Amino acid sequence: QKQTVSRHVDDARARGARLFARSPRPQTQPQPQQQPQMQPSELESENGLFYPATVLTEVTEDMLVMREETFGPVLAVARVADMEEAVRRANDSQYGLTASVWSRNPDAAEQLGRRLQAGVITLNDHLMSHGMPETPWGGFKHSGIGRTHGRIGFDEMTQPQVIVHDLLAWTKRDLWWHPYSEPLYRGLRGAIVVFYGAGLWERLGGLPPLARIFPRIFTNRWDSGGGGNWWRRRWSRQSPRRRP
Repeated sequence: QKQTVSRHVDDARARGARLFARSPRPQTQPQPQQQPQMQPSELESENGLFYPATVLTEVTEDMLVMREETFGPVLAVARVADMEEAVRRANDSQYGLTASVWSRNPDAAEQLGRRLQAGVITLNDHLMSHGMPETPWGGFKHSGIGRTHGRIGFDEMTQPQVIVHDLLAWTKRDLWWHPYSEPLYRGLRGAIVVFYGAGLWERLGGLPPLARIFPRIFTNRWDSGGGGNWWRRRWSRQSPRRRP
């Protein structure tokens, strides 16, 4: 991982990024403070896996530090012209685990945060929600599938199962069974309008086509052309269908 962090920083500096700040390296003996203009390889500690906290400025979207996951103490800072550009550039990524919005205006910060494509948005802070077991933790896009923590996290550990009861077991067939026809299609669309229409008059408009196909539930003999012929047939005296 240390090599990945070094590669991202080296790539950014080679493409024109500026080393704005860094933390000092651990030293066994007092040494003069290093200058920020040192070579990329000198940023690493000679021993162990330590990598100094690094701030890069003047970064561009083609740099690895902006396109890949660094997972190291590196902060890349890019200037934007306005909020629209900030949202566009923040969402221009295949990752979306967490995001932070820093502002003196909490309402504006929340509005901006809702536009970011990330699983966790933190206002004037970062990452702390991972320590809150009641809050779901997970990301968008390539930052993971599903959630941990909270009630949603428990649901991720379950296998949902649906059992549908037949409430009209006394009928000979269900309304939507084959054979299919244009009248049946119009009747089923009418049923959708009856249940989910925008208003009373729209719902009433779905009743006529629904009524034309409704008699098919009472007989096993049914032509695919519609329900008109059913009215000229005699009722079947067969016993009601039994379902397991």
